[in-house]
Amino acid sequence: MAAQALRGLRLTSGGAQPADDARARLGASMLMAPLVAAYERALRVPSRGGDPQQAMLPPIVRGGTGVRVALADTPCTDPSARP
Repeated sequence: MAAQALRGLRLTSGGAQPADDARARLGASMLMAPLVAAYERALRVPSRGGDPQQAMLPPIVRGGTGVRVALADTPCTDPSARP
């Protein structure tokens, strides 16, 4: 599920994208917030007897989906918009 939400994002400056690509930097920053939240959530779950991996999935999926929506029709998600 998480991989599907993140698939198609191009958030690095490799290839034809310039190193100062603001969209890629914004997308990468937007992904970090749900990853940090997921990690913090996973750290709390074992004390309650839950599964850390299952606790991490919802924030990662929501965050990845949000980034894909926010960056739709940009070179980060649309290969035809790349230089």
